[in-house]
Amino acid sequence: MIWLAMGYTIFFVVPLVTVKILLFGIGAYFTRFILKQKTLSPNS
Repeated sequence: MIWLAMGYTIFFVVPLVTVKILLFGIGAYFTRFILKQKTLSPNS
């Protein structure tokens, strides 16, 4: 039962963590892109 519970927790936690990391990475990329666009627009 303990191993089963551990397996289930890993099965549920790993995808959640990967999704969180992916969302964080995408968010950081988009914020950087938007900031770059904002800084470039007044100069041009």
